[in-house]
Amino acid sequence: ELDSLSDFVSFGVAPGFLIYLWSTNTLGSLGWGATLFFVICSALRLARFTADIYITKEPIDKNEYFTGVPSPAAAGLILLPLFVFFEFQLDILKNEYLNLITTILIGFMMISKIPTISLKKLKINQKYKTWIFLIFVLVCVALISKIWITLILVFGSYLMSVFYTIL
Repeated sequence: ELDSLSDFVSFGVAPGFLIYLWSTNTLGSLGWGATLFFVICSALRLARFTADIYITKEPIDKNEYFTGVPSPAAAGLILLPLFVFFEFQLDILKNEYLNLITTILIGFMMISKIPTISLKKLKINQKYKTWIFLIFVLVCVALISKIWITLILVFGSYLMSVFYTIL
């Protein structure tokens, strides 16, 4: 339970509050309501994961997919406009209505029944382990040298994988 509580604060409260302070606070109670909605969806997502309640009518393979977007991924998705803004200074991304809609959509994605890719049971062939390690090192170097671009690519790729699993 403590792990879920720390995930709730780290991946629910903190990113929601950050988006609120960065953009949606100008909307007053509407922005605050969207932030609270995201936070509550994060709590519900973590409660479902902790209790292992499987609520989909049509079973999906739990080893290959999560049900709904996990909280850490949702935190990255909600912060994606912020990452793009930091890198490219596109003022349109600071639009409070765009971030309001994004906050609500990602909240719904957390509690939805859509399958999302899980890497829990990924088995790596022995002959590819060196290449996987090299890719891991390159991602770490990219995070250190070009953090915003790397985060944009990682969470943009994850967003594309969500669309892929939906289709």
